[in-house]
Amino acid sequence: MYLKKLTLINFFIYRLFFIKSNLYKLLFLFQRMGIRGKRGISHIEVILAFIIFIAAVSGIFYFFNPAKSQSLKESTLSSLGSNLMSQESAELIEYVIDVQKEGGNNGEKNLDVQLSGDFPQGIPEDKQVLAAYYGYQKTLKWNINYQTADIYIKAEELGNAFGNNKKALLYLYLSDGIDRDKTSYDVSVSGTNSEFDFISSSTRNVLSEKKIKAIPEDREAFRRKFGIPKDMNFKFELKLEGNQAPIKRETESAGPGANDEVFAETKRVEVLREDGKIEFADLRMDAW
Repeated sequence: MYLKKLTLINFFIYRLFFIKSNLYKLLFLFQRMGIRGKRGISHIEVILAFIIFIAAVSGIFYFFNPAKSQSLKESTLSSLGSNLMSQESAELIEYVIDVQKEGGNNGEKNLDVQLSGDFPQGIPEDKQVLAAYYGYQKTLKWNINYQTADIYIKAEELGNAFGNNKKALLYLYLSDGIDRDKTSYDVSVSGTNSEFDFISSSTRNVLSEKKIKAIPEDREAFRRKFGIPKDMNFKFELKLEGNQAPIKRETESAGPGANDEVFAETKRVEVLREDGKIEFADLRMDAW
């Protein structure tokens, strides 16, 4: 793109000099023919020289405008950031359940959470579950019947949730951004029944660690996925909590050069981890 602009500029300047040369020839011819006096010719030359100068400067800024290039990169960075947040987010469905204790500390029945009202055709099989109490602090063993839209929670796990209380608040999270193997999934858990009430339910989209990891590491595939222009480079880095290495993708391994102008943006974002927990992370994006 840069070479193309230079070629256009060179051509434009060449044409201007060509026109100027012909104008001088025409003026010389007029002078020889006695159409205008020498003083008049001098005034015309000054005016024409000024017009040519203005046209040349305007042409250069039209074809090669640094401010226009900067604005394009900034807007592209903003657009890529929006695409990243929307395309790599997962739907998260949350249920808060008030469970009633039955019998003694070890006498609770398995909990059968029936969601057929929300999923009359069954729960989509790409949805996985995190069952927890005290927010995300304690996870519970669970099983699922996708066809009947039932989620089962093991009785002994409920005992841990109750403690010395007669009630417990449980949290169920369903999402395609959850990896079953990283939760407390237990295929042996079957369902009976226990008294409970739905307190609330909500649905929102959250940036997904699972989907971010699935973005191609191949640089050209990464460029194609997000439609990154050939004359522009882009990279992002998602730094999660703990000692885990950041997740990053880039179009150029060498990074920006010493003379490249870099546009950067850092934001604090919510991330749905593969185990179903929600954490905050730093997302940094660079374009040059």
